Amino acid sequence: MADYPKEIEVDRVMNVVKVFGWEKVKEETVGTDLIITIKKTIHKDEEIT
Repeated sequence: MADYPKEIEVDRVMNVVKVFGWEKVKEETVGTDLIITIKKTIHKDEEIT
């Protein structure tokens, strides 16, 4: 498997989740792991099922 720059990996993840209303809060590298923290604000009129 090819190693891509972390910016490209983060962009790939965000392209998938952003369309569902998620936004990136933080990204960090710990050792060889890339950790991305994302959040979604739930509005009162949205029901979680």
